[in-house]
Amino acid sequence: MKRKVLLSVLTTCGMLVAGLAACGQTVTSSSAAASSVASSAASSVVVSSTASSAQSSAVASSSAVASSSAVVSSSQSSAASSVVSSENLIDIPFSKEADLTEKTISYWAGTKVTVAKAKKGDVTDAFAYTSTTGANWLSFQVLYKNSDLVNGNAYKVAFTLNSSVEGDVTINGKVVHIVSGDNAINQKYVCGTDTGATTGLALVMGTEAGGFIASAEFTITMPTWTETDLHVYSHDGWKNAMENSSNPSTKKGYYFDDYDTKGEIVEHGNTLERSNSVVRTDATVDDYYSVEMDAQSEMGTPVTELIQIGLVAWYLDDANWIEFYYDYHVDQRPDQIWGFHVTGYIDGNHVGWNDFWGDQSPYKDYSAAPNLKNHFKVDVAKMQTKTGYARSYTAYFNGNLIGSRTFATKENAATYGICFTGDTITASNITYTKNTEPERQYSVVYPVGVTPTWKVEDDKSVTVSKVGTDGFLANAVGYDDPMAQGDYTVSTTFKGTQAYPMTYELQYGIMAWYKDNSNFVTVYLRWSSDAGFESTLRECQITGFINGAHVGWNSRWADQSFPNISDASIAPNAAISMKVVKVGSTFQAVVNGVTMGDPVDFSAYDANKGTATAVDFSGLAKVGYYVHQNVAGATASANFSPMKVGLVGDTYSVLNKSVVPTWKADDNDNVAMTMGSDGFLGCFVSPTNRKATGDYTVSSVITGTAAYPLTAEVQEGLLCWYVNESNYLVAYIRWAPDAGFESAVRNLEITGKVGGTDVGWHDFWVSTNGTDAAYAPTAAITFAIKKVGSTFQPSINGATFGDAVDFDSYDTGNTLTWAESVNVGYYAHMTTCTFAKLTIA
Repeated sequence: MKRKVLLSVLTTCGMLVAGLAACGQTVTSSSAAASSVASSAASSVVVSSTASSAQSSAVASSSAVASSSAVVSSSQSSAASSVVSSENLIDIPFSKEADLTEKTISYWAGTKVTVAKAKKGDVTDAFAYTSTTGANWLSFQVLYKNSDLVNGNAYKVAFTLNSSVEGDVTINGKVVHIVSGDNAINQKYVCGTDTGATTGLALVMGTEAGGFIASAEFTITMPTWTETDLHVYSHDGWKNAMENSSNPSTKKGYYFDDYDTKGEIVEHGNTLERSNSVVRTDATVDDYYSVEMDAQSEMGTPVTELIQIGLVAWYLDDANWIEFYYDYHVDQRPDQIWGFHVTGYIDGNHVGWNDFWGDQSPYKDYSAAPNLKNHFKVDVAKMQTKTGYARSYTAYFNGNLIGSRTFATKENAATYGICFTGDTITASNITYTKNTEPERQYSVVYPVGVTPTWKVEDDKSVTVSKVGTDGFLANAVGYDDPMAQGDYTVSTTFKGTQAYPMTYELQYGIMAWYKDNSNFVTVYLRWSSDAGFESTLRECQITGFINGAHVGWNSRWADQSFPNISDASIAPNAAISMKVVKVGSTFQAVVNGVTMGDPVDFSAYDANKGTATAVDFSGLAKVGYYVHQNVAGATASANFSPMKVGLVGDTYSVLNKSVVPTWKADDNDNVAMTMGSDGFLGCFVSPTNRKATGDYTVSSVITGTAAYPLTAEVQEGLLCWYVNESNYLVAYIRWAPDAGFESAVRNLEITGKVGGTDVGWHDFWVSTNGTDAAYAPTAAITFAIKKVGSTFQPSINGATFGDAVDFDSYDTGNTLTWAESVNVGYYAHMTTCTFAKLTIA
């Protein structure tokens, strides 16, 4: 059972007594309890828990309690107790819930509890009870009925509870911590949800998790009620957001308690995960800012409900928001933080779960109970991306760095807020701070040999100079603070001073990932004075160290990997753009927009791979600028534009490499591709970080360069299903200079292999003789292939030309599920064309 156990007792059994009887307890009462009901006006209750029968008699008369507000503690002498022993009367009703008297204080006790006094006074009512070992946590209850309350409505109940001890009690289904002395209770709840339908107050002297308070003295003043609304808020500067509109009956509300005077927001028991947050209506965030707060729940550990506490770090509307929170789970690590999480939506699409687990170092050392006042902060910074805009979110818990995540967002005016789930939680010291773009500080990463010099120019570019040969694969000038994490791109544009022809070796590039001196990746361009290569780029190398061992060179040779880059554009004194795409443990170089072959997977070099000490490629890393030369006395110098760390767009591989096509992806992931006759059904450019699963439609807008009338065959299409070289299907539009079709599309075809067997040619005849401008290879044609199970159907501009083809019969070994995750991509033959970014839907 969770903290709503009181509700289940009330509603399931129809009465609290029945609920306890189910626990093996027998309900008893006395004639005095049944016969004595007094007026509820100005009534209050005093409860004294005593250690002995002699002490239980030492309670002053109700008039004495009323005049002095005193209660006799269990530490008083037996001599004092004899003064009032004859007045140990029980005139407050003993009631099960079904028999409650309207607007009259009553009580209930289990068999393991002996009630020595239940005495009504003018202002307070005196109780005394003792318990034996084994008493249930709800073995003593103070009850009050108010039929004016409407089932399902929200109310605030207020009373004063004075206690001689500190501990946890349950009030209207919620755990409340009380201190010794006066406790001002001001609780909001829903009638019929947090209590019984007409039970306005149910005070239980214990909690499910903490047990029964067996010895205590307390007074309770007559409760009062004020109706409230769970969905109307008391502060104009805040509003509810991310509501679960699909099920309004499950909404739980937030309440703003004295925000103007105390700066606090108190939320009472919202049960919806990552929903019904509270955001500001009178604030707009900047490009660089921080949001922070102190937050604490009423519940301590071990938690008995899911508790989530966090900040809505960026909120545009209910379809665009990011929140960073920490949580405690009932069934998973209830004694410590379960994890730190970043999630949200962009354009209504979920950004996924981006977690830092609480049982992993160093986060396990940061854990704290939710009822402590914990400080939570999120820094937000504008970032560069392939599409032009993003924000990074970096969280701190009690001053400890948790980590960063980056998401593509909107530039529109946005705001911020807080998010809670579970227990009653108070947020205080809620602060927004506008930050300035950080001035980056630099130092030498992995200094070996001669240290380079650097200068930060007025435009924030960095000029790096290196004299002599020392420092190969080291001496990168990097940011002092780690600024890259997880999957990212790191890019710069550099321009050196050395001109063709080369008289010595020269290297310019990027330190793309630096964890420590034994684990780093350097990507650079290499010019050399090798015979025949004095006036061209020699290669691009992706290299580094893993566990202190060199990973080799992973060369991309200029005369093989990127022959379509002109020599002039990659001269060492030209402005060369370079980007490294990091996805997991893989690194891929892009030079002047051209991808330098397939990614290199550095986990393959991890000697501890698969063990607890494997290299972590997901943590924060440094990045920097790299310069090196191989001749003594010379000075290698280059100016680097400010390094930018951004989001990863599509990353590409060439599949079925009979001949590598010439291709290039722009910043919006549009792909230009040229393929001659050698690549027929053998070369596909695939965005390998985006795959298709199950049933899907893959599509792109294709624009070619071959004009009517055609003199040679042209094919433009899409790889629509690729498991491996033995299992793939490609669909394409075919133009051919057949008689009468020189100026019209000829047909669509699907072909490939299933189970290693050619599936033949499956034709869809378009039948459009003569000129057809909409289907011309120079037109922008929307080409799509719809996959359902093992069937595939192509279309042009939304039109189909025959039934779908089922390829399951070719799977003679019945080895395919047709639902696995597969590659898709671009295909061209005997033409040059451009593909708009591939869509998988």
